[in-house]
Amino acid sequence: MELFTLTKRKRLQSEKVMTVVWAILTILFAAMIYFIVFAIFPTILFAVLWYIWAVRRYLEYEVSYFDGDFRIAKIMNKSRRKKIMNFTMDEVIQIAPAGDRCVYKYENDVQTKLVNCYSMEADAKPYDIVFKKENKFTLVKVELDDRMLAEMCKKYQQKVVRYS
Repeated sequence: MELFTLTKRKRLQSEKVMTVVWAILTILFAAMIYFIVFAIFPTILFAVLWYIWAVRRYLEYEVSYFDGDFRIAKIMNKSRRKKIMNFTMDEVIQIAPAGDRCVYKYENDVQTKLVNCYSMEADAKPYDIVFKKENKFTLVKVELDDRMLAEMCKKYQQKVVRYS
């Protein structure tokens, strides 16, 4: 049985600030059109940037698990899907709650690649998945639901640590 977890990413404070900045610049240059005819070009540019930052920044992460295979994808604006990574449970070293002692070594290692694929909400319970592929360690932060964890525990109990 294939299991999916869909996680909507929270907008960062910097994204919210940039949305306001583009909006203010658009309004200022739109007001300047009455005085300077060439102000229409920056107005159009800032309006497009405002649209991109305000409307087109919807981001979700999809984690799917099927019989020991993981697929992680990024879904942008509910229309475009981009594959982030694939790996198997045989390559996984440990799955544990974020900040757990068993993955602490990998969180602080400079050589380990870190990939954030969780919502970044304050009440989120992300899990760290550490795997080794092509002699390189990767730590992925994702949000997994209980059904997915239970399915993983059926075959790979020794690799999974759950929240208490």
